[in-house]
Amino acid sequence: MGYKPKKIISKEDYANKIKRVGDLNRLKAKEEAEKQKKIALNSTRYIDDDLYIPELGSLKIRILYYPSFEQSFIWDIRKIQDKEFRIYENELLDSQNFKPGYKQLMIDETELNELFEELSSLIIRVIDNEEMIGLDGITYGIQIIQSSGFRKIKLIWWEEPQSELRKLVFSQ
Repeated sequence: MGYKPKKIISKEDYANKIKRVGDLNRLKAKEEAEKQKKIALNSTRYIDDDLYIPELGSLKIRILYYPSFEQSFIWDIRKIQDKEFRIYENELLDSQNFKPGYKQLMIDETELNELFEELSSLIIRVIDNEEMIGLDGITYGIQIIQSSGFRKIKLIWWEEPQSELRKLVFSQ
């Protein structure tokens, strides 16, 4: 048995082979992302968890509406590739968990941009000396997320928001 040289392929054939491998890897990654998306959208999630699905963009503002005896909702304002805002709605299963699903709401982009700017420019006191007491009612909340989640502020209040938020809450 003598030495048998390896088959030499052309640069073009080699490039095509690399491209096919890359295409196959991208297809597998896309299929895996779709599988993870389906699992995420069909599962209950903890209220502070975000959906990390690239096409949904990054979560910027989350608004909570939690009445005592009616269906509760969360509305998420998301920014898609630093270009446009979209708003999504999710029902709450209980005070700590989302129901499966996530629905995009169709709202005029100009209105959504204005709402985002208004919420982003709020100046809010951290400590409020207004005392309250009560039983049933509506719990509200707002969470503002910046720098891909490295900075967050979350405010939750019952019935009457602090004075800085009253105009915003009751004008909508």
